[in-house]
Amino acid sequence: ARHFSRIAGEPITASHFDTEKIDSHLKINLQVISDGGEIVAQGRSLTEIRNQLGPAHVSTIVDVTDETWHQDGLTEWTWCDFPTEFTITRGGTRLAAFPTLVDAGESVNLRLSDSRAASDQTTRMGLTRLLHLLHRKQIKSQVNWLPDLDRHSVILARVMGSAELKSRLGDLIVRIAFVEREKIPRSAAAFQELQSNATERIGAATQDVAKWLPKVAASLHQVLLRIDELPTRFVASKKDIQFQFDQLFVDGFMTKSPWQWLQQYPRYLDAILYRIEKLTETDPTKEARHIELVDRFWRQYADSLQYQQTQAIIDPELTQFRWMIEEYRVSLFAQPLGTSIKVSDTRLEKQLKLVR
Repeated sequence: ARHFSRIAGEPITASHFDTEKIDSHLKINLQVISDGGEIVAQGRSLTEIRNQLGPAHVSTIVDVTDETWHQDGLTEWTWCDFPTEFTITRGGTRLAAFPTLVDAGESVNLRLSDSRAASDQTTRMGLTRLLHLLHRKQIKSQVNWLPDLDRHSVILARVMGSAELKSRLGDLIVRIAFVEREKIPRSAAAFQELQSNATERIGAATQDVAKWLPKVAASLHQVLLRIDELPTRFVASKKDIQFQFDQLFVDGFMTKSPWQWLQQYPRYLDAILYRIEKLTETDPTKEARHIELVDRFWRQYADSLQYQQTQAIIDPELTQFRWMIEEYRVSLFAQPLGTSIKVSDTRLEKQLKLVR
């Protein structure tokens, strides 16, 4: 593009080239070689190769024989250092791998990952599990203390069971107290330092959840009532609102959603209520146009997510794009409630360009 720009005297960028039309023989031929030297897959793109290998190979976890990085059933920090990066050898080639702590339910496992972003994301979930196990009694006590928990459980039964709610709330308290906005500890000493004021951290996190939970439950209850009561003439709006609700409360939402955005759930639900209350006064053409605008960005998000999942890509920029769409909904349908970040069509387009 730079060369042609000099010749033409006009700015030419890489985006002017349609790479789909490049002859196959001009693209690099990639091969996956087994330890025995056999070609097990080959193609002109990583996507093509991953499709040949199948879903069993869509993983960021690396199989190793080194017992240091292949341990199961851990309930305490029994290893020493936890480096950011580790070097392994494959077929005579030295490759970077990333130590990873994996949540295994009642324990954690040590593994290596081939992606730094995936390693960090998985490790934060593993740290949450490990710290929950280490402070199980205190966390259980704090969850049971949460005011009106039984009443909130009844309301939230539409999205999760009572036992699951308590477990998720416990994880959330741990995540707020020790994991989010904190660096991943890279040594046993750093891990102990993280817990040096555990009681204070857990107490403060519990207070945050105690303020958040009743707001979510109250707004959720009202939203569910109003959605059910929507007249049939608002069928398109009802379908869009139900879809938004389902995506907010997707299975595991309390674990998957960053606390930064979980905190916004009461406002998102209030925005839905505001939209429903104003439907009779809203110009149907304007409502339809807003639905179309949101749907366009959501389809782009869904397509990107599907692609990244098939390629085992973890992309924080896509996560940011997803929550920008949620804020965009507020700006379109419930503008008086305000947004937590600046958002517009242009900002969404710019963010999409950052997505892998």
